[in-house]
Amino acid sequence: MHAALILSVVRPAEVLARTTPPPPGYRLHRDRLDGYTYLYPKDWLPVTTAGADSFYRNQNNLEENLFVDISSPSSSNYASVKDLGNGDDIGKRVLDQYLVEFMSTRLGVRRESEVVESTFREAPDGKLYCDVMLRLKSYVNNNQYGITPEERVQYLEWDRILLATLGVANRRLYQLRVQTPTATFFDDVERLQTVRDSFRVMEVEEDEL
Repeated sequence: MHAALILSVVRPAEVLARTTPPPPGYRLHRDRLDGYTYLYPKDWLPVTTAGADSFYRNQNNLEENLFVDISSPSSSNYASVKDLGNGDDIGKRVLDQYLVEFMSTRLGVRRESEVVESTFREAPDGKLYCDVMLRLKSYVNNNQYGITPEERVQYLEWDRILLATLGVANRRLYQLRVQTPTATFFDDVERLQTVRDSFRVMEVEEDEL
C-alpha cells in the first residue's frame, strides 16, 4: 500500500462529529471529568486495561482498537499542540513513542516504520489538532537461535496502520490512538477516519482535574 493511496481517501464530512445524537452506526464516548469526547463504532466493545483512559476494540477484528492517553496534570503545561513542534516533529514524536512501546527483547526482530502523514487541522470547535498516520511492520526470524542465514529466515509478523490525533486542553496533551491491520484498513477506513475526526478536547473546572 502506497502513502499516496492512503492520502487520497476522502475524509468523512465533519458534520458527523457534531451530530447529536450520534449518527447511525456510532456511539458517543464522553468523559466530562477529563474533558474529551469522540464517536466510536457501535459494534466495538469497551476493554478494561491499565494505562489507557478509555479503550475500545472491534469484536470482529481484534487487532483493530482505539484508546485515549492523557498526560499527567502535574507534569503538563501545554498551551497548544504546536508546543510539540511542527507536523514533522510531531510525526516523529508519535513514531518514536510507538517504537518504544513495540520494542521486543526477542532475537532477530526487525521493524520498518514510516510516517505517512502528520498535519494540523482546525476543528469546528476552534481548537487545533494534529492528525498523524503511521505504517509499522514487524519481521521475525523463523528460528531465532539459528546460526546460519539459512536457518534464520525472516518473515512478516504483522503490518499495521496507526492513527493518532493530538489535542491540548487544560494544559494537558490528549491523544486518541487507533490501530488496524494494513490488510483491512481500506475496508474500514471511513469509520476509522470518522472516529479520528470526531475527537474533541474541552476545558473543565480546575478542581475536577
